[in-house]
Amino acid sequence: MWKILLLAVLVAAIVFGIPAFKKACQTDLKLNTKVAELAEKATSVQKGAVRNLEEFKKKYESGKVENAKDISPEEKPVEGITIYLKHGSVISGKLIAKRENEYEVESKGNKYVLLKSQIDHVEFKDASAALWTYKNKIVVKKTSGVILDGEIVDVDKDKITMAFNEGGGNMEMGVDRKDIDHLIASPVCNKESVDTEERLKKLFPKMSVYKKDNFTLLTDANPVWIKHYTKELDNQFTEIYMKFFGLFKNRAQEGQNFVILFDDPADYIKYTVASLGPMYALGYFDPDDRTLFIYNGWGTRFEKLYRDYIEGICNAIDEHAKGEKAKLNDGGWQITVEGYAKEQKDVLWKWYDLHKRIALDETFEVMRHEFTHEIFHNWGLQGVVTSRPPVDKDKMAAKEKEILDALESKNQEKIEDVFKDLYKMKKNYYEDLEMSVSNSWLAEGIAVYCMTSPIGTINERFLAGYQEMSDKNRINPLEFITNFKRGSFSGLNYQSMLDGYAESWGFTKFLMEKYPAQFIDYQNRMADRLMQKKIAEASEDDFNLLLKCLNKDLPALETEFKEYMTHFDRVDDPMVKRVLEYERMYDEFRNVHERRQKDYIYFK
Repeated sequence: MWKILLLAVLVAAIVFGIPAFKKACQTDLKLNTKVAELAEKATSVQKGAVRNLEEFKKKYESGKVENAKDISPEEKPVEGITIYLKHGSVISGKLIAKRENEYEVESKGNKYVLLKSQIDHVEFKDASAALWTYKNKIVVKKTSGVILDGEIVDVDKDKITMAFNEGGGNMEMGVDRKDIDHLIASPVCNKESVDTEERLKKLFPKMSVYKKDNFTLLTDANPVWIKHYTKELDNQFTEIYMKFFGLFKNRAQEGQNFVILFDDPADYIKYTVASLGPMYALGYFDPDDRTLFIYNGWGTRFEKLYRDYIEGICNAIDEHAKGEKAKLNDGGWQITVEGYAKEQKDVLWKWYDLHKRIALDETFEVMRHEFTHEIFHNWGLQGVVTSRPPVDKDKMAAKEKEILDALESKNQEKIEDVFKDLYKMKKNYYEDLEMSVSNSWLAEGIAVYCMTSPIGTINERFLAGYQEMSDKNRINPLEFITNFKRGSFSGLNYQSMLDGYAESWGFTKFLMEKYPAQFIDYQNRMADRLMQKKIAEASEDDFNLLLKCLNKDLPALETEFKEYMTHFDRVDDPMVKRVLEYERMYDEFRNVHERRQKDYIYFK
């Protein structure tokens, strides 16, 4: 009986337009859909002609739907649609299927099956436009939660300037940088991005998919970590866009940013072995698939292992203290024993916090570095693949999945066979693939410049590296580091490669602080050349182009750069600082133990 009464109230609310209820229906798609379903049920009592939406959806997903024949197969897998429901709600998203009685739509990672009898009218459009409800491709979210849908026309250190065209008039207003939470960019929903997403879903079927504007995260991490990582990605895009505004303002993102976040480092290592062979990196960006691979430095399993280890030692300390207390009659000495036990346990938990901080710092630094590569690549500023793949990437992904399965089975013979097949496929693929890339110093210099938080602050690791190079008189001429055209200074030994990173970071920081406009102009010209927009400059040497933009000759630039680098205070390599931190913590633990041993004499 209560269901009939509820149904009557809902139908009455729809028919007579109760304002609050109507407003809720307009803003809550799920509520609107449920209301529409109940209204359909009420009508079906009289007509007996409407199916229950949920029952229909379950039958459809199980493949047992009658009369649900597709009108026509999707020729454009990224076609977008905006559906206006009869009761006021609007849903925009990617059209998955159009059938005789319904539309199936994906919106913000959720799928909806909407009966045509619920719909007032529909509009078909580009999928990216359907998923994006704002006029501008980049909008500003303030810390207050307010969204500013205006054009960003200028960015400086303290504020941005936005232009709004409303009612036939133009208005500009400044927004303080401190009031900006982050920028929101429109998603990219072209065929390449859709194909990449489907391929990654098949490769990592156990991962959940989180779509957040212009990046898509696939991960098996828990929601708490997802919140941390998505916030970091938001912040990184925001800072890069505003720091290099002159590069981005007249360009559009060419592909969706994909990020694969493994919660367990062991799973990440398995995949890197499957994909790259016997090679290990904390994280890397694959420009061909526009995908960043990274692992959570403090994932669930690793955190539990470390916590269990520390708790086990602490429990042993408690048991030992309990035994000592049992030997003592003096209550004061018993309290002293408890105090020493607590001090030792406190040091161990500080040790735990230190490891956690180090693990997360390394993860976020690497992610910021590699995400910088991804952003610059996906905006057509660095690293553009110029030939069609001669090998089906879906087949390579399937072979990688086969290796992952083989690794789980630990069948060595099968692992070797699959590796050989994948190696042949990738060898043929990369040999025939042509890629235009920025100079190594430019790509890596900017990535290292952007891996600090905030962007552009001193990177102590590479400043220490540069200062060591200077002490040992091994600073490379600028012509040397600007001569590497591909990869991360490929062909150099490990120390020389690190030197290349350090000098590239210093040179990038120098240009960003002393000649920002000229450096942005140089990067714009390099990007235009990458896209073959300025054929006349194609034969001009990259470094000569930089000198031309700076209006300087090489000796003057070299002298000025070296002088600039002498103004930094001396810093210790973070690795040395870390060792010293471990040493101090060990000393603290040892001191507690020694004081306890001395006092133990008095316990007797």
